[in-house]
Amino acid sequence: MNAYKIYWSVYGGWTALFLSPYLWASGIFAALCRPIWGYQKNGSFEWVTWAIGVLPSMVSFSLGALAIFLAFSNEKFLILLRQKGAAN
Repeated sequence: MNAYKIYWSVYGGWTALFLSPYLWASGIFAALCRPIWGYQKNGSFEWVTWAIGVLPSMVSFSLGALAIFLAFSNEKFLILLRQKGAAN
């Protein structure tokens, strides 16, 4: 038997898929976001304008946080992080 068929049958198949609250929640969320990603205004999609406005700020914030983390951390701190906070 194919591995995907086994996986599909173990996890409930089509019945489990259509009764999943995650499927319904994602469908409702996609329908609510349709005005953002589905319609063109002046030949371009609205979400492209939002992404161009937001993503550079998110990337620069992440790089700034990484720079601060690397500037103020030492080897002992990094070892503690690798051990998930467990002290020796």
